[in-house]
Amino acid sequence: MGANMKTRLDKAICPWWNGPCLFEALDAIEVPPRDPNGPLR
Repeated sequence: MGANMKTRLDKAICPWWNGPCLFEALDAIEVPPRDPNGPLR
């Protein structure tokens, strides 16, 4: 369990996947700026 979450999979295990691992994908997401004085929603 936990394959491809923290580190990328080896090509011998999963040759069809060449994308990022979960943490890399989450780190690549750009969070939009928020107005701290704006409405909650």
